[in-house]
Amino acid sequence: MNVLVLNSGSSSLKFQIIATDLEQIKANSDDRILRGVVDSLGGEAIVKIQYRNEPGKTLTAPLRDVGAALDYLLHYIASDRSAISEIKNAADVHAVGHRVVHGGELFKESTLIDDRVLKGIEDCIDLAPLHNPNNVKGILAARDVFGKDVPQAAVFDTAFHHSIPERAYLYAVPYHLYRRHRIRRYGFHGTSHRYVAFRYRTLL
Repeated sequence: MNVLVLNSGSSSLKFQIIATDLEQIKANSDDRILRGVVDSLGGEAIVKIQYRNEPGKTLTAPLRDVGAALDYLLHYIASDRSAISEIKNAADVHAVGHRVVHGGELFKESTLIDDRVLKGIEDCIDLAPLHNPNNVKGILAARDVFGKDVPQAAVFDTAFHHSIPERAYLYAVPYHLYRRHRIRRYGFHGTSHRYVAFRYRTLL
């Protein structure tokens, strides 16, 4: 299956398309078809895209937001201009994965996105006001482009650190501040920590 991976920011969109299945995941042999980034959303955006190990291409287009960027990318990738044989239309993308910065205390692992999960991500906006709103925009944009039947998954940066014990995640502040405002140590960049830990085990 082809999985589109998105990392939505305020003025950028990072993306990859990875061909994988359960056997490839177990063998750590996922096939990255392409990767790239769209910068300067809201104006004349700069689109950088690399297909496998071929030289990268740089394009420009007026793209107002994440939705416009995703639509542009899909049309370009599926066109003859891209020379990407694996993706010929939206149906060739079988799932979408999103890097979501903050899952608060609600999400302890990656999860399929439905309306309840989307509401939970929105409930964590106060904890990551610069990131979670853009992650939500990416989810909604993918839903518009691919439809609600294409599964989407959220991978939370905070999920990796959810095993931190209470004595370590509580700050030396009045306890009611934690209860009322969810002020605690969450741990961040969990996807990177998980990858480093995985590579360490693999190499040794």
